[in-house]
Amino acid sequence: MSLLELKNVYKIYGDLHALDDVSLKVKKGEWVSIMGPSGSGKSTMMNIIGCMDKPSKGEVLLDGVDISKESKKNLTNIRRDKIGLIFQQFHLV
Repeated sequence: MSLLELKNVYKIYGDLHALDDVSLKVKKGEWVSIMGPSGSGKSTMMNIIGCMDKPSKGEVLLDGVDISKESKKNLTNIRRDKIGLIFQQFHLV
């Protein structure tokens, strides 16, 4: 089982498709680097993985549980207990 899995994830802002059918699997112990040009959706994807935003469509599985449909309160708990992000521009979350 994957530690983290994105299945056909979309993030749409009006007419802008920031993420368009993104899928990713990360197994326990794997290292992943997200790279791309400015505006390619890296930050949007990290915000979804980090439980700070929800996808418009698709599934985000963390330890096999679809977190894309969780309430804001549950996302806060998941972010606190299971996810850590370090931003290029330092933010406290």
